[in-house]
Amino acid sequence: MKEERIRSEKYLKYIRKYPCLVCSRVGVHAHHLRHSQRRGWGLKNGDQWAVPLCPEHHMDCHRTGRESMWWALHGIDSLAWAENKYNKWSKEDECS
Repeated sequence: MKEERIRSEKYLKYIRKYPCLVCSRVGVHAHHLRHSQRRGWGLKNGDQWAVPLCPEHHMDCHRTGRESMWWALHGIDSLAWAENKYNKWSKEDECS
């Protein structure tokens, strides 16, 4: 799943229903984890690697140079969270 770049507005809406992973505030953005896939010109990471962040933490995360370190400092395994949520959603979506 790591290199597939899925696009799904339906899934991004699902992610935005969760509170911020850092502070638990609601009203979040769907942040695409930059450290989840290889990057290149015009290659945005797939929506399956989106996580909920409030606007403040979203901007703070983008300001950092090493995103994986930012998550580690917050004690959050964002890759595992994203993978678990996407797998759960895709199974539920298949059933509906």
